[in-house]
Amino acid sequence: MLASVTIQTGRYASSGHMTPRDVIDHLLVVEALTPYVRGESQTQPEPPAELSEAMKGKYTEWLAMAQIVRNGTVPAGLANDPALLIMLSELLFAKGDLKGLAAFVDAAPAGEASVFTATDFAARIDRHCASYLSHPAEAVLLVSLRCGPPCGDLPRL
Repeated sequence: MLASVTIQTGRYASSGHMTPRDVIDHLLVVEALTPYVRGESQTQPEPPAELSEAMKGKYTEWLAMAQIVRNGTVPAGLANDPALLIMLSELLFAKGDLKGLAAFVDAAPAGEASVFTATDFAARIDRHCASYLSHPAEAVLLVSLRCGPPCGDLPRL
C-alpha cells in the first residue's frame, strides 16, 4: 500500500514521483550506512531487512557510494547523474561533511535535480541553526534542532 500513493516531499529531486515506501527506503538506507561513512564501523552493513525489494536491488550502488564518501574523494562529475546526486548528497550529509556537500551540490549541472537538492539540504542545515527558512508554526511537532554547530560555520548551498 505504501508504494501505491505518490507524494511530493520536496526532497530527492522527485517532482512528486515518490511514494511513502520510497521515503522509508531512503531513510532506512541512510540510517544503515551512517556509521560506515563516519568511520564508526569498519564493515559495510548488510541491507536492512525492512527495505523494499526495489531498494534491495539498489543497495549495492548505495554501498559503492558510501565507500566513496567514507574515503572523502567524491568526484564532482558524479553530480551529473540525478540518482547519484541524491545518494551522495544524503551520505555526505549523514557523514557531517557539510563543506563537501555544498561543493558537490554546487558542481551539479543547473536543473531540477540540483535545485531540489540544494533547497532540501539548505532547509535541513537551517534546521540546525535558526530555522529562518521555516514558518514559525510550520512544524509544531518537530523537536528543536538548534543544538547543532553555530550558524557561522555552515556552508552556503
